[in-house]
Amino acid sequence: MELVFSNRKAELKELDSAARAGGLLVVFGRRRVGKTRLLAHWLKPRHGLYSQAIEGARGIQLDQVYRDIQDRLAVSLVPKSWSELLELLSLQKSPSILCLDEFPYLVASDPSLPSVLQRWLDHHAPKDFLLILSGSSTRMMNNLFLNRAAPLHGRARKLLHVQPMNYGAFCAARGLDAQNQESFVRFSLVGGIPKYWEFVAEKASALDLADELFFGFAPYLD
Repeated sequence: MELVFSNRKAELKELDSAARAGGLLVVFGRRRVGKTRLLAHWLKPRHGLYSQAIEGARGIQLDQVYRDIQDRLAVSLVPKSWSELLELLSLQKSPSILCLDEFPYLVASDPSLPSVLQRWLDHHAPKDFLLILSGSSTRMMNNLFLNRAAPLHGRARKLLHVQPMNYGAFCAARGLDAQNQESFVRFSLVGGIPKYWEFVAEKASALDLADELFFGFAPYLD
């Protein structure tokens, strides 16, 4: 069962601030922490462009990104390179937000992409355009944006680290009493990862939940 989006007020505030400023925003965090859900929730009312990268050859990836956003582009030319795709974005009047999720996949197959983006951000990106690059690989995201030798080092206005959520957010999302010890035991089993909260059956005891998550047949969290 997918839970209703909740909490993340601080992250939403940072995204709002980034949209007003334009430029580059980097979003990172461990897998299943809720980055994609956060970005999708925030982008929807702003009609932002979004593409989730796939593993594959450069041409396949470029084609996938283009197909994800082509219906919203002002010009319908098919790009043959990342530079051409960015030129199409430069012609956009609205929307002025693009999110490339799982960005490390794109770089893995085309190491020149960060340099292409650096040039575009420095010289051709519209003043109010916001580019969001998101990824789960902490090592690769650090190498791309924190390494002083990297082309995109220092280009981001902010690096937004999406963290696991706290006990209060868990209780609010699951409709549980935070003062009840049983609620805390349930939280201790799944932690602050929102995806795992979906496994918490409403009427299951903490003991039953532990058995299903860790010790039952085909456990979720083995």
